[in-house]
Amino acid sequence: MVAFSRRISLKSRRRSWALAVLVAIAVLWTAVTGPPPAMAMFGTGAARLDLIINDQFLVPWGYVHLSYSVTSFQPDVQADLYLALLGEDGALFFWGEGSGLTTDIVPYRSDFLLADCDDVILEGDLPESLPSTRFVLFGVLTPHGTPVLEASRWLSDLASLTIVFGNLSGEQKKVLAERGNPHRMNILILRETRELLETWSYGTREYGSYEFRNGSVIAGPVEGEGMSASNAGSMPTILDPGWFTPTTAPADIRGLLGDPDHVVGYETPGVTTWLFDDAGVSVTVTDGAVSWIGAD
Repeated sequence: MVAFSRRISLKSRRRSWALAVLVAIAVLWTAVTGPPPAMAMFGTGAARLDLIINDQFLVPWGYVHLSYSVTSFQPDVQADLYLALLGEDGALFFWGEGSGLTTDIVPYRSDFLLADCDDVILEGDLPESLPSTRFVLFGVLTPHGTPVLEASRWLSDLASLTIVFGNLSGEQKKVLAERGNPHRMNILILRETRELLETWSYGTREYGSYEFRNGSVIAGPVEGEGMSASNAGSMPTILDPGWFTPTTAPADIRGLLGDPDHVVGYETPGVTTWLFDDAGVSVTVTDGAVSWIGAD
């Protein structure tokens, strides 16, 4: 019985390894030639599978909406949908139907009629802390009961989607790429309501500012205001907006800026403001936790 179990385990490992190699080929293909056109790499062209996310760059306390879309070109076919996550370390996990992530090769959805449809894979708010890593989510449609390794029988192309965990959303990265670090920055951390509110201002007020809630833009400058911090007649802040998260602690601030030049106390117990003169930075600490960061 032990020998039989060992053979099954080895067989499963070989299958997982073989699929990982197949996925690696797809990743290499994409890196060299760009995303493959639908039905171009493998399969019969019976359907198209798309993986969709609201933002590929996910941040703490941010919102994620991950879904898939199927476009069918062939009626009366029973299908299985496989989803797999490939981590930076090469680990491969399948998204099982109702069972979460597993190393077993299992379908996400099984024995359904191939037809145009959209469905949510994952939706909700993220925790206050995320590991700094990235994944590639792969998906493919197969005829029901067909081993997923038989790529020539796939009903769809191999869909892929890169998902990055970090401190800046895709919208924030775009602003930084276009305009550089802001001239002034205010960050308010509201732990009770799980909100990280940021205001990035460029130059004087006439050049506008951006407001973010948990990485999502909630307000922006007037259309056409393209002035960056570097050419708005003033210097951008030395602080990288990506340094700060809901878990930023006083020790992290000291690690970045050293000891404050001044500490201001208030009548409210447990509230102090740290002033860093050379950096032009103010930090409010409330009951031992960072609650506000300002830079200009």
